Formats: sequence, C-alpha cells, structure tokens
Amino acid sequence: MTVVVIDPRKTATCDIADIHLAITPGSDSFLFNSLLAYLARTDALDEAYISNHTEGFESCLQQAMLSAPSLAATAKQCGVTEARLQQVYRLFADTPRCVSLFSQGINQSSSGVDKANSIINCHLATGKIGKPGATPFR
Repeated sequence: MTVVVIDPRKTATCDIADIHLAITPGSDSFLFNSLLAYLARTDALDEAYISNHTEGFESCLQQAMLSAPSLAATAKQCGVTEARLQQVYRLFADTPRCVSLFSQGINQSSSGVDKANSIINCHLATGKIGKPGATPFR
C-alpha cells in the first residue's frame, strides 16, 4: 500500500504518507483534470469501462486537456515539481486498485462539486470504481 496525501497543509495524515503533494490551495480540480489528461496521453484509460459505464466522456476529456495542456503547466499551477506529479500520476495509472479519500477540503469548497467530479472522472476513466479496493470515497 502506498499513501499519497494531496493537501496544501502538512497535517497529521502526512505522518503516514509515502508522498505528500503540497499543492497550491484551490488547485485540486486542475490537478485531477491534469491526471485525467495524463491518463489519456499515456494510454492508461480503460476504454471498455468508459464505453460501457460513462456518458459524455469525450467532452469531459477534451475539457480536461484544455485546462491542463502539459505537465509543466500543471506543476506551475499546483506549485509542485513535474517529477513529483509524474510520480503520483504514474502511481495512479499503474495501480490496479486505488481508493481516493476526500472530505472537508473538497466538499466544503465553493466549487466542491467540480472538484469531486474531477476525482471521480479519473476513477471512471480507469475503471477503478465500484469494486473492492477501487473507488473514490468521501
């Protein structure tokens, strides 16, 4: 198990983290849209799952790619290094089961629905949803 904490602050949760991605406050959606674009660019999408279980995916992916045109742009927007982003993105892409836990920071944001959707979209795009050990969880 690898624990990645994505939080601008260093909290007690970081004590158990293998990776702490201290992003710029408010850049959550940008980060996860960038992850979705990365998954598409690196052929890490589950095309069968997308075809059978999603609607409007092409439009969603197009918007994600427009908002996150490159890893460099995302790194700058999120205040982290490209190498660290690549590490986290590769981990998500290569891990067959992933649970993304999110709560206060995402849910209480004025754009919380968009932020939650950007996380859920990454799970839908890779089929990491609705099965043991693979789901977004709030």
